[in-house]
Amino acid sequence: MISFQAIVALALLVGAVLAYPQKEVTVTRSEFENNGDNFNWVSELSDGNTHSQQGTLKQIGTEQGISLTGSYSYTSPEGQFIEVKYVADENGFQPIGDHIPKPEGGAALPVRSNAGGRGPARRF
Repeated sequence: MISFQAIVALALLVGAVLAYPQKEVTVTRSEFENNGDNFNWVSELSDGNTHSQQGTLKQIGTEQGISLTGSYSYTSPEGQFIEVKYVADENGFQPIGDHIPKPEGGAALPVRSNAGGRGPARRF
């Protein structure tokens, strides 16, 4: 049998979920262009979030990979405008943004993944 406290807790939880403002977000712009060796993609949402990305095939030694550049932006829950610009290539994911902590002396370090030591997670 369900206790009185469980019913009250459930009612409070449901009330909190229903009271939380839900904002419907729609895609206001979405474009994609691919000419074989390069692509461009852009997406904008009704809440102001944006994301754009460009990719280019790149020869790296004997392998072919993709070099990406792009940016995305959004407003944080605290109301701060956040923008990240990035490059992702054979040197890793390299984000740049005012809100991203930087080591002493300068630029943010590239983020690299080696898929648990089993080789690259993605070929660039």
